[in-house]
Amino acid sequence: MRNDTLCEGLDNPRVAANLCAVPMPYRREDALAKIAADWRAWPHEVSLGIFLRASTRARHVGGIALKNRSDRARGLELGYWVAEPYWGRGIAVEAGRAVIEHAFLTWRLDRLHAGHYVDNPRSGRVLERLGFARTGEISVYARDETRPNVRCVEFELHRSDWTRHWRHRQGPPDRAAA
Repeated sequence: MRNDTLCEGLDNPRVAANLCAVPMPYRREDALAKIAADWRAWPHEVSLGIFLRASTRARHVGGIALKNRSDRARGLELGYWVAEPYWGRGIAVEAGRAVIEHAFLTWRLDRLHAGHYVDNPRSGRVLERLGFARTGEISVYARDETRPNVRCVEFELHRSDWTRHWRHRQGPPDRAAA
């Protein structure tokens, strides 16, 4: 993957404002450090790029991850970002479905966590479309020094709810029964 496209998508204050730890400006060194950290965390955590197929090549348009949130002792948390030109196209939902399927069918997790800042309700709609249920609000660590604490809406998705949700909508893949 070319790190330049990672920089391009995250070097946007409107994208970074919805994430907890993105330096601004976001430079090539930051992208390389993130890739190295993601590599070290594998296989206990997964962090993937989101790409769209184009006529000549794939275009990097976001990222999605399952990360251990030991700062809140919650277990694995789903997180994602999408470059601003691609907002509102269902990209986070499509990528989320694949990662959630992996979490429940391959890793056999019982539940996943997720959250979004209260001033980013579109992310909440993504989580609801993925079957997550709201569990409350908390005040979390600083996004940056100008906003010392931010409110975060918390969500959970239990394996049993995911199974029911996807049977109702489209049915889980055949391998889910195994």
